[in-house]
Amino acid sequence: SADGLEDPVQIVARALACFDDRV
Repeated sequence: SADGLEDPVQIVARALACFDDRV
């Protein structure tokens, strides 16, 4: 977003995506 902070949903989604990609 403009303030440089992402929505919690986006943060979790990205974390899950990275985790899923590693595993």
